[in-house]
Amino acid sequence: MSNDVSPEPIHLPKTSESEQIKRIRHTTSHILAMAVQKLFPKAQVTIGPWIENGFYYDFDNPDPFSEKDLKQIEKEMVKIIKPKIQ
Repeated sequence: MSNDVSPEPIHLPKTSESEQIKRIRHTTSHILAMAVQKLFPKAQVTIGPWIENGFYYDFDNPDPFSEKDLKQIEKEMVKIIKPKIQ
């Protein structure tokens, strides 16, 4: 006898479902842009920010971002946000 239970599907809210989610995604996209511009001064923000299921920004950067760069960007985003979270 098996006790396999299928996990419940995860519901990721759409931006159109919540004004609060829209504000969070909009703000987070700007924090992403700030972090990239600080760490990579030659990178230019091109297009973004929030979309129906998250957020993004395209950057015009002389070199593609590496996995190491992405981790560095994430750390910088936390540094930007941290002083404002209390």
